[in-house]
Amino acid sequence: ARPVVAADLARDVVALLDGPARLRLDGDARPVSPGDVAVLVRTNDNAALIRDALAAAGVPAVLTGSRSVFLAPVAREWLTLLRTLEQPHRAGLARAAALTCFVGWTPRQLADAGDEGTDELGRLLRTWRDVLAERGVAALLEVVSSSTRLTERLLAADDGERRLTDVRHIGQALHSAAVAGRLGPAAVVDWLQRRITEAAADAAEERSRRLESDADAVQVVTIHGAKGLQF
Repeated sequence: ARPVVAADLARDVVALLDGPARLRLDGDARPVSPGDVAVLVRTNDNAALIRDALAAAGVPAVLTGSRSVFLAPVAREWLTLLRTLEQPHRAGLARAAALTCFVGWTPRQLADAGDEGTDELGRLLRTWRDVLAERGVAALLEVVSSSTRLTERLLAADDGERRLTDVRHIGQALHSAAVAGRLGPAAVVDWLQRRITEAAADAAEERSRRLESDADAVQVVTIHGAKGLQF
């Protein structure tokens, strides 16, 4: 029933924003905007469901900073990339890495790649492996961004600003952990896996960064994260 409830909620929000309701704060009344609306939910899973339903209805919506950045989808993509660079000989990992935002292939591109495309992918990943081993995570992200037009590709999507921010945020966290702990590629993979596991248990402190554009979007937040104070 949850997807049905989420779709119904999205319709209610659209009706509110498109309707005659006016909001008066400390001056003249004005139409209600997405940034005036918050949706409280009980779990992170429900928050993502509501966010997606609002986005499908054309309403900008964001999960608030109470959500760990390591729960973002790009955290898993980072993990896939790092595992691949640690074990570049594993064809299955290379194919998985091809579908991450870092390489940017579509499933169709992967299916049609053939031997030539697979060889090209292997060369690219080996280059990235050497950069990671010799210069670290920060240099890896810089090389990936320049060689695959990562920034342009992500910003072309509706949620691109958020995804790009999360990619950079996690990259900075990885770099800091690697430098502080003098971690090699395998240890960096283990560190990221632990943070993702901790985030799922709500034990991590690294929170998703707030964007300026978040102020113009519906805020979706768990009751636990909101503490009930500002609502």
